[in-house]
Amino acid sequence: MTTQTMARLEAPRWRMLAAGPAVAIVTVVTALVATDAAGVTLRDPDHVAALYLALVGCAMALLVGLDIAVRAGHRSGTRRPSRAAMAGVRRERWTLGRGIAVGSALISFYVSYMAYRNLKSVVPLLRPGELFDVQLADLDRGLFAGNDPAALFHTLLGTGITTHVLSTAYVAFIVFLPLSLAL
Repeated sequence: MTTQTMARLEAPRWRMLAAGPAVAIVTVVTALVATDAAGVTLRDPDHVAALYLALVGCAMALLVGLDIAVRAGHRSGTRRPSRAAMAGVRRERWTLGRGIAVGSALISFYVSYMAYRNLKSVVPLLRPGELFDVQLADLDRGLFAGNDPAALFHTLLGTGITTHVLSTAYVAFIVFLPLSLAL
């Protein structure tokens, strides 16, 4: 294989690796411009993104360790694999490149999440009186055959335990989607 052919094969990997951080950078820069124009600071309200990043990062490290231990145990045929077996699985499964890709994806996800939360909160400050609420409500009613989606879903799903289940599913998505990077 020539050097030129190898370079062409390597280029897509670097582009894939750079995609998450690029999105995060663009989102943060956009949020910085928007918050500056609105006269507020860029922030992580209630430290939600930082907390999720720390919790998911720790859980991810735990999952990676568990993955390594289970695979090493399976290969060696024992419940308690040796350090050498675990080191072999770690070298095979968790290369430096994979670690960098997973780490940058995790950080990029939560940086983008934090920047998005800032963007959505400053839009009303940037365009007071032009919120498009009426147009969006009309679109919603059009998509739901003339029904108000909130009223329709409250009628269909209720307002008790179902609300808590759906809210938990929403929050779980923000945790489990990036956590899946460990697998």
